[in-house]
Amino acid sequence: VVVVITAFNSMLHYGTAKEAAPTLMIIIPIMTTLGIMALRQSHGLHMTFEVHSTAGETMVFLSRL
Repeated sequence: VVVVITAFNSMLHYGTAKEAAPTLMIIIPIMTTLGIMALRQSHGLHMTFEVHSTAGETMVFLSRL
Protein backbone atom coordinates (compact mmCIF):
# COMPACT_ATOMS: atom_id res chain seq x y z
CA VAL A 1 0.00 0.00 0.00
CA VAL A 2 2.83 2.39 0.87
CA VAL A 3 4.51 1.68 -2.47
CA VAL A 4 1.33 2.48 -4.41
CA ILE A 5 0.83 5.75 -2.55
CA THR A 6 4.47 6.73 -3.07
CA ALA A 7 4.33 5.83 -6.76
CA PHE A 8 1.10 7.77 -7.27
CA ASN A 9 2.57 10.80 -5.51
CA SER A 10 5.65 10.59 -7.74
CA MET A 11 3.46 10.42 -10.86
CA LEU A 12 1.56 13.50 -9.75
CA HIS A 13 4.76 15.38 -9.01
CA TYR A 14 6.93 14.37 -11.99
CA GLY A 15 4.36 13.10 -14.49
CA THR A 16 4.55 9.90 -16.50
CA ALA A 17 6.69 8.94 -19.45
CA LYS A 18 4.97 8.71 -22.83
CA GLU A 19 5.91 5.05 -23.03
CA ALA A 20 4.32 4.23 -19.67
CA ALA A 21 1.00 6.03 -20.14
CA PRO A 22 -0.85 3.24 -22.03
CA THR A 23 0.02 0.79 -19.26
CA LEU A 24 -1.92 2.91 -16.79
CA MET A 25 -5.08 2.50 -18.90
CA ILE A 26 -5.30 -1.22 -18.04
CA ILE A 27 -7.61 -0.23 -15.18
CA ILE A 28 -10.45 0.52 -17.64
CA PRO A 29 -10.88 -3.03 -19.00
CA ILE A 30 -10.41 -4.46 -15.51
CA MET A 31 -13.19 -2.27 -14.09
CA THR A 32 -15.43 -3.07 -17.08
CA THR A 33 -14.93 -6.79 -16.54
CA LEU A 34 -15.67 -6.44 -12.82
CA GLY A 35 -18.88 -4.52 -13.58
CA ILE A 36 -20.07 -7.16 -16.05
CA MET A 37 -19.18 -9.91 -13.57
CA ALA A 38 -21.21 -8.19 -10.83
CA LEU A 39 -24.26 -7.82 -13.08
CA ARG A 40 -24.09 -11.47 -14.11
CA GLN A 41 -23.73 -12.52 -10.46
CA SER A 42 -26.77 -10.44 -9.53
CA HIS A 43 -28.80 -12.00 -12.33
CA GLY A 44 -27.68 -15.49 -11.31
CA LEU A 45 -28.73 -14.89 -7.70
CA HIS A 46 -32.08 -13.58 -8.93
CA MET A 47 -32.76 -16.60 -11.11
CA THR A 48 -31.45 -19.28 -8.73
CA PHE A 49 -32.39 -18.06 -5.26
CA GLU A 50 -35.04 -15.41 -6.03
CA VAL A 51 -32.80 -12.70 -4.54
CA HIS A 52 -34.10 -9.46 -5.98
CA SER A 53 -32.16 -6.23 -6.42
CA THR A 54 -33.80 -3.07 -7.63
CA ALA A 55 -32.64 -1.04 -10.59
CA GLY A 56 -31.62 1.75 -8.22
CA GLU A 57 -29.34 -0.54 -6.24
CA THR A 58 -27.68 -1.71 -9.46
CA MET A 59 -27.20 1.85 -10.67
CA VAL A 60 -25.65 2.97 -7.38
CA PHE A 61 -23.33 -0.03 -7.29
CA LEU A 62 -22.10 0.51 -10.85
CA SER A 63 -21.70 4.24 -10.24
CA ARG A 64 -19.50 3.57 -7.23
CA LEU A 65 -17.48 1.02 -9.18
